[in-house]
Amino acid sequence: MFRTLRCTALAAGVTAALLLTGCTDPTTTPQNPNIGGDEPSTATPGSGGEGCFVHLFDGDDLNDEGSSFELTQPGKFATMTDLPAARDDWSGEADSLAVGPDATVTVWPEKNFGGQSQKFEAGTEVPHLDPEPMSLELVCAG
Repeated sequence: MFRTLRCTALAAGVTAALLLTGCTDPTTTPQNPNIGGDEPSTATPGSGGEGCFVHLFDGDDLNDEGSSFELTQPGKFATMTDLPAARDDWSGEADSLAVGPDATVTVWPEKNFGGQSQKFEAGTEVPHLDPEPMSLELVCAG
């Protein structure tokens, strides 16, 4: 009798664990973290390679005397609040940017990819961004 009760309890516990595992939010897995905002953001784990980056500058004319940051993790970011490896919030702060030779960057003037997007191809330098971006996508070639 005790053996039947233990088996029944074990089966119920395993069933509950399997059901709960299937109910997780797919937008927050390590492969698809929700970086912020209402729209899910996606980031590809790891780096896109040496030439895949966007260098953001908090100053016109690619001036790095102020704050600057190089994003090397490809992905689509609904906000620029918590970009991977960034120490600062880059929402509305990027005044200029440089795109790496193996990257393409698209920026939007509103969070959650709102407003008119601007796309910059590999090797592009933009000395003055207007408006300053609030969301961003970095795509690596190949």
